Amino acid sequence: MSELINFINKKASQDEVSRYCDWLSSESRLSEIYALPAKMQEGLFSIARGNIKLTDMIPASTAPYVPVVFHGINSMPAFRKFQKVLCRTEDSTTLIGYNKQAMEWFTGPGYFIVTENSDRAGNELHFDYNQNIKKWPNGWPAYKDSNKGVSTLVYGKLHDYVRQVSSHIFIGEAMKQGKKVGYFILCREEMVRGETKAA
Repeated sequence: MSELINFINKKASQDEVSRYCDWLSSESRLSEIYALPAKMQEGLFSIARGNIKLTDMIPASTAPYVPVVFHGINSMPAFRKFQKVLCRTEDSTTLIGYNKQAMEWFTGPGYFIVTENSDRAGNELHFDYNQNIKKWPNGWPAYKDSNKGVSTLVYGKLHDYVRQVSSHIFIGEAMKQGKKVGYFILCREEMVRGETKAA
């Protein structure tokens, strides 16, 4: 059972949760987030900290266009596990990324831009799937507009608002046209000299 359940049930502080998660090994962090019931992700979101920066997700020392992998699990009833792969760009005010998941061949990669300019209170990071992306790392899938074709079923009009749980763990609330559609947790792989090391 995930220890995060106990933290959520007792309405622990973000600092308390962060200390525990930072103490865990990479493998244990993943075990924790995968074991947390989908219905409890909202509780973790309420504990998590807003007022975060792009450099909390990817350190400023990471070279532009070096991919950083975040393992994820969402609150949906199916296809829950996925990855978000992100990188810095030459522009220090944005990150870019895409979704790597079992149905990517059908839904498309779901490219997004990440900024600190959230349109909500709380200074959350804003993952916007509705912006054109002109450049991405070699080896990433071809860009596909999230608001055209089949992609729009999953990514069209989608906005994620992400808060920080700990140094490696983040949680987001997904919104479409102003309506909440679910939550997801991300766990960043360890990084060595600006590159991702397998968890």
